[in-house]
Amino acid sequence: VWTTKALLLRGHALAPKLGGILTYLAGSSSNEISSAASSGFDVVLADDLLILTKRSGATIRVLTKQKFFSQIFPSLLASYKTTSSSSYLVSITNILKHMPRSVLLAEIPDVFPLFLQAISPPPSSSSSSSSSSSSSSSSSSSSSSSYSSYSSSSPSSSNANADVQASCLSTMSILVSEAPQLLSSNMNSIVPPILALAANSPSMHVRQ
Repeated sequence: VWTTKALLLRGHALAPKLGGILTYLAGSSSNEISSAASSGFDVVLADDLLILTKRSGATIRVLTKQKFFSQIFPSLLASYKTTSSSSYLVSITNILKHMPRSVLLAEIPDVFPLFLQAISPPPSSSSSSSSSSSSSSSSSSSSSSSYSSYSSSSPSSSNANADVQASCLSTMSILVSEAPQLLSSNMNSIVPPILALAANSPSMHVRQ
């Protein structure tokens, strides 16, 4: 990961090839490997204030992050749409949050629906059909069921979803200042799952 970061900063041709290896590893059947790989994209693209700096003698070229993004992001997005693997979505959010505003706004229409899907509660096991005379009561019951479905999920499932939910929420928080119009036009879809996570997510990191 750190070798990829160093090569990326100096604009070396091997950087995207190593990024491709990270993409491959993000799809590993091993949770430990896929989690490390998806988190690796955050390390690769985050600004380093201690080691890889001009003051310490590192070679840092301009626009290297954007070039890396253009080479790696399409593959990650295609892989997620094909497999729905949460590690790919974490990788996507870890890349997007380090991109300039222009890049973020260009790609967010494609990935925003994926973020909403990731933070939404799992479908309730109960049937949602009801007669028209009790539609109001049914709607209230369905809403309550959706909110409680986070806490009723199995511990292993909840833990598996926590990282991707936290990562999606982190990236979505950037949109408050960068793309407020997108958030305001989707408030009805955004607010309910966020309230559900705040109230029922087993992960305190996600609740905060």
